[in-house]
Formats: sequence, C-alpha cells, structure tokens
Amino acid sequence: MRKNIALFIVFALCSLSSAFAQINYQEDPYIEVTGVAEKEILPDEIYLSITIDEEKSKQTLTVLEKKLQKAVSDQGIDLKNLTVIDAYSELDEGFWSNKIQSKKSYQLKVSTAKETALIIRELNKQGIAQVRLQRVDHSQLEKFKLELKVEAIKSAQAKAKLLLEAINCKAGKPLRVIERDNYYQPVMMSYQKRGVASAEEANFPEIEFKKITLKYTVEARFAIE
Repeated sequence: MRKNIALFIVFALCSLSSAFAQINYQEDPYIEVTGVAEKEILPDEIYLSITIDEEKSKQTLTVLEKKLQKAVSDQGIDLKNLTVIDAYSELDEGFWSNKIQSKKSYQLKVSTAKETALIIRELNKQGIAQVRLQRVDHSQLEKFKLELKVEAIKSAQAKAKLLLEAINCKAGKPLRVIERDNYYQPVMMSYQKRGVASAEEANFPEIEFKKITLKYTVEARFAIE
C-alpha cells in the first residue's frame, strides 16, 4: 500500500513539473532591447585645493592668508567660496634652534576655466600658495541625470517599435525595465600654449576642462502584439 502511495506521489510531481515546463514554454512573446542616452556638459563648479606654507614662503600664516584672500577678492570671487579644509603645525627641532612649521589648506570654488586660470596665475605670481585641482562638478547634474534616464527608456521603446514593424508586429506594454548608469569624472588638461612663449606671458593661462560625460543604459522587455 505504501509503495503504491509513493508511486502516486512521484507520478503527481512529474505531472506538475511537466505542466510548469509547458507553461514556461508557452510564455507570451516579447522583445528585449537596450536604450542608451548620452550627454556631455561643461562643468560649472571647479574645486581647487590651495595650500599656504610658512616654511616655503618665509612668511607667517597670517600674512599669507591675507594675501590669499586679497588675491581671491581681486578676481571678483566671493570669499564665501574660500573655506579652510586642513591646518598643520609641527615643531622642527634643530641643533641651533627650534622652529614651528605651519601649513594651512583651503578649498576654493570657482565657476569657469577662466576664473581658475586667473587665480592660478595670481597665486603663482605672488608665490604664496600651491594650487591643484580637486574635482569638477555641475550645479544641475541631478537634473541632467533624470532627463537622460527618460531619454534612455524612450530610446528603448523606439528601438523595439522599429524592429517589430519590420516583421509586421507591434510593441506592447513594457514587461521589465532594468536601469544601468555610468558616470565619468573628467580631469583638468594641462596648460595649452598658443602663440606665446609661456602661459605666464598670455593674458591668462589657457586651461581647458574635459566635459563631464553622462551615459545611461536601460534594458527593457516589451510584449509583442
């Protein structure tokens, strides 16, 4: 009796498995496509790291800080964009004397490559600070990202429609959408000399920024009608 029950259970499970396989096999037809949207934008937020050093400049931090603030202000840049990010002080013990070596680092936000070039030129001319690029960004980056996501899904839908029209079919409702995104951070290019002996001899050093590249990919599945 138990043997018969066991055989019945095995038979039932096999029947269910076969039924599920048939259901999967008879799945509604669909088309799966990839939509892509890409955009390049010029950064409008440039962050510079500026360091003043008593030892290298042979001036006190107080004097250097005032000169830095004046240099920034003279270029028409709001001093609110200049913030302290680090400060460092160390006692240098020597045979004849002890010195305290102090450094201070700032972050300066500017809006254009021209402003970047002007502030670099001014600080280099005075020899009061070391300047390097931290990063670049855009004030409306999130807005552009959202717009590209919409463009990517529309691109996928248009592609599905075009392909199916070639075989006299229509794209139906979306069955699945997978969003993928890529964001590439640009870097600052080096000085470009154009018809001058050096960047310092020009009105201002010509600095070019690579554009921020935003690229979004959407994988979408549409029913075939």
